[in-house]
Order: sequence, then C-alpha cells, then structure tokens
Amino acid sequence: MMTGQDPKEHIDHKDSDPTNNRWCNLREATNAENSRNAKKHVKNTSGVKGVYWHRLAQKWAAYITVDYEVVYLGLFSNLADAARTRQLAAERLHGVFARRE
Repeated sequence: MMTGQDPKEHIDHKDSDPTNNRWCNLREATNAENSRNAKKHVKNTSGVKGVYWHRLAQKWAAYITVDYEVVYLGLFSNLADAARTRQLAAERLHGVFARRE
C-alpha cells in the first residue's frame, strides 16, 4: 500500500512481530529470506535455533539452512559454543535476515 505496488513474494516483519506493521519494520523478502527470520521450531529443546543435543555423540550439534540445504556446523561440548557458532554463521550467511535471539 505504501509504494503502490504489490510485493514480489512476501512482506517480512524485521522484528518477527506480525502485529507491528509500522513501515520501518516491514521489508520485501523472498520465501527463503522470510524463512531465515523465522522463530525457532516449537519442538526445539535447546532453546537455540539451529542447535540440538546429538544423543550418539553426547554433544551439542549446530546447523544452519542455506538455500534450502542444511549446512552442518559441528559438535560442541557446551551449548554456549554451539549457539555462538550458529549465530555467527547466521550473520555471515543470512545477513540482515539473520534472526537475533
């Protein structure tokens, strides 16, 4: 409405709050970009997007999805290291669409 044109694919809320429709919080996004800014899955038990407990290795595993492909980031002895690695990868690979939790 603000530009007089329909978005090509999606409108993304920068802060992930669908009720915050201020112009400064909205941006055009592809489906992949919109997915990058998604909240962690409801079944996530680590509390960190892209980090899970690897039962066989008995360590924290980190991963990130890039262009619909899962990229394995490694195994970590503690959750903080896995979370830090995942966040750095998100900032590098997802840019402004990286979710900062």
